[in-house]
Amino acid sequence: DGRPTFPKARYLVPKADWDYYTKPSVLEKSPHVRDQVMPLEKLRIMDLIQGEHRITDEVTAVPTPGHTPGHISIAIYSQGQRGFITGDMISSPAQAHFTDWCPTYDLDKAEARKTRHQALDRLEAERSLVYAGHFPDSGFGLFVRKEGRRVWQGV
Repeated sequence: DGRPTFPKARYLVPKADWDYYTKPSVLEKSPHVRDQVMPLEKLRIMDLIQGEHRITDEVTAVPTPGHTPGHISIAIYSQGQRGFITGDMISSPAQAHFTDWCPTYDLDKAEARKTRHQALDRLEAERSLVYAGHFPDSGFGLFVRKEGRRVWQGV
């Protein structure tokens, strides 16, 4: 119906995703973009973002391209603790060790691999608490080393 789900919210859309999904050849295969995202622009409640984008003092949108051109994840820094919401950057705990594995729906597999390697290296080094929504159980955990391999350790 063209009405936003959260009428008082500002919607943040990565510019690279906007540019990709609003191309006529892609848009015709993406009715959800036409029906749910494009009305936000007409209502002037959408902001296009590029690069790292600070949402609040504690929350930052971080580019993690590959799944889509402008895919973002969310980094959280609060009271000396770090958290990270992966979005679609990683879809299986097996990818902790087999980082080059890509699901068929990653649009740019080479970029997705590069992104995953960089992000998982950082998350492991920082011991960030991670929420990976596609993982089984709660989806919360850490990337850690066991016997020389990076593995997912649920919490």
